[in-house]
Amino acid sequence: MKWSKRHIGLQERGECCRAHRVHQVIELLELEEEFAMPEGFESAGYRRTYPADFRARLHTGEALVRPTPEGARRLGVTPAGEGRTEARAPIESIDHAYGEFLRLGTDLAVLEPVELRDRIAETARTPAVRYRR
Repeated sequence: MKWSKRHIGLQERGECCRAHRVHQVIELLELEEEFAMPEGFESAGYRRTYPADFRARLHTGEALVRPTPEGARRLGVTPAGEGRTEARAPIESIDHAYGEFLRLGTDLAVLEPVELRDRIAETARTPAVRYRR
């Protein structure tokens, strides 16, 4: 099923379907296997509800963070004055947030969840010990 240049198919997953987004196709191999739409599937309804469903699955938790004004700008948070402000940021997972928050460096302090805070703190300590003279 195709509904745009970037969405090229549906894959049945249990009781629902999953869209696949493609940016570049380097090679395409046509298979003899055919795809049958699931019973009762409605394309228009799926396209209408998919963005909200995707966002709901994407952000499964949140982190309490304290960004600098620059960190707040990079996060898209309105800073409260000139100092740091606390904000709750939606996160997909601890692993994903770890990578995203590390990129902010010293412009962000993670307060919660503790597992994420401890992991980032350990990452910050490791090079400090390595480069100690």
